[in-house]
Amino acid sequence: MAISMPPVHLTGLPNIDLSATLQFLEHNELELAFDGMVDLGDDLDLSLAFWQHLDRAAREMRLYRKALHKPHLTAAGLCHGHVAAASGKEQPAPGGPTRSEH
Repeated sequence: MAISMPPVHLTGLPNIDLSATLQFLEHNELELAFDGMVDLGDDLDLSLAFWQHLDRAAREMRLYRKALHKPHLTAAGLCHGHVAAASGKEQPAPGGPTRSEH
């Protein structure tokens, strides 16, 4: 799984409470851990590397496909938006085929 423990892109940052995210990971609640990581990354305006890491996790968990069925913004959609904006490149639409799904 692409979500690592502890999340390497957040270690060493002051005043970051990862206890809830780590608890979700310990209990294999990966989608909840992902949501928490997206919230933290959005609040902290983290690097492209952070968002690419979460993008890989979202693809592995097929969260982009789930996002297609929800009318409101999801954590996966927010992650995709950050990757696209930070990289300045055209990104495949959420829910589109990934390399592993071709």
